[in-house]
Amino acid sequence: MTLRNNPDVKAASQALAFTRARGRDRDLSLARVLALADDLADDLAGDLADIRGFADTGGLAVFGALDLARTLAGARARIGVLGHDLPGDLADILDLARSRAEALAYEIAALPADSLTGDIADILDLANARVLGLARVLALDLADGDALALTRARDVIVEVRAAEVGRAIGLALHREPFMLNKDSLHALLDDFTATDLSSADLTGTDLRGIYWSEHTTLWPPSIDVEDLKTHSDESPPGSGTWIVRSGTATIRDHAER
Repeated sequence: MTLRNNPDVKAASQALAFTRARGRDRDLSLARVLALADDLADDLAGDLADIRGFADTGGLAVFGALDLARTLAGARARIGVLGHDLPGDLADILDLARSRAEALAYEIAALPADSLTGDIADILDLANARVLGLARVLALDLADGDALALTRARDVIVEVRAAEVGRAIGLALHREPFMLNKDSLHALLDDFTATDLSSADLTGTDLRGIYWSEHTTLWPPSIDVEDLKTHSDESPPGSGTWIVRSGTATIRDHAER
């Protein structure tokens, strides 16, 4: 519980959850995929802004990331204008985005990683993973909206976001990054259906998104389980397994009064 509430782990987990929610199969479209890639490019620009004072070419890399984000946003705008009736124009913009991603990956690889230490080196590692993921996405044939290509692009972005959670967990535990997929991340961070929390101090703990069981999760004596149910959804109905809804703040809200 402490690990999932670590600020960096929580931020990475929320980015992964956001990506998965916006990339659902029934909602998947080229515009959605480009929006997810654009979010990743914006985060990349933030990474590079953090290191530019420590690396001679870091400032140039920031501008490269911002150019990439603007190109992706431009591609989304063209979808609104063109639909898929004139894919050539859109394909040209996506080719430009791919070229910019590949050039940026080369530039990031050329940054003096050996001279950077601590947090800055970690940020550079994160930036490298993000730009390589973007390059993989943009290497796919996305312009015609092919369902398989869109699904693969979405899956690559989910992989990148899941790796970010693993990296944040590793840093929180002072270990190498954890190699976790979305299922093992769920088991590690969100599944408390068979967990004994009876002696845990959960004061101020964010419970949103956790899975718990009315049969096998053991809560501290101060917790009003029936009240917690009113802030949770049973899934599937009748199973006794509950998911705490978003908007439910902390354990303090569910303590017996």
